[in-house]
Amino acid sequence: MHWHTYTETVVVLQGTVRITLDGTEHTATEGNYIIIPGKAHHEWRVPEDADVVLLARRDGPADFFFVEP
Repeated sequence: MHWHTYTETVVVLQGTVRITLDGTEHTATEGNYIIIPGKAHHEWRVPEDADVVLLARRDGPADFFFVEP
């Protein structure tokens, strides 16, 4: 689990991914657009046998702050 200072926008270009965003789990598939507000705790999970391609952009410099489970 981690968070970023700035809003992150992500497009799923290939595959299926699960995201936990502020404690709620979502499934995103090819073509889905995800907006992760700044400071929102989130994590990505991909099935072991799957390939996923994401395009991510942040509204500011890249930073990562990890959260203990």
